[in-house]
Amino acid sequence: MPTIRVQVTKDHIERGKRYSCMLCPVALALGEVTGETWVVQPTVCRSLTGWVNCLLPVGATNRIQRFDAGEPMEPFTFRLTIPEE
Repeated sequence: MPTIRVQVTKDHIERGKRYSCMLCPVALALGEVTGETWVVQPTVCRSLTGWVNCLLPVGATNRIQRFDAGEPMEPFTFRLTIPEE
């Protein structure tokens, strides 16, 4: 299973939408890395192109939940393991 490095930048955070599974900062960052559209939920994400489900790391999950709750988000990086289709 390949692992990708995802960097959530200040730009992703500024453009990100709270409570949006396709426009949150993590979804935007995943799209930039992979060139695909992603649906990000609190603990999992999936690519619309390949419908691959991935478990998000706890740190990313916690940041998404705090972002949706209105708290500020700082740039961060995480690794995501992409299961084979």
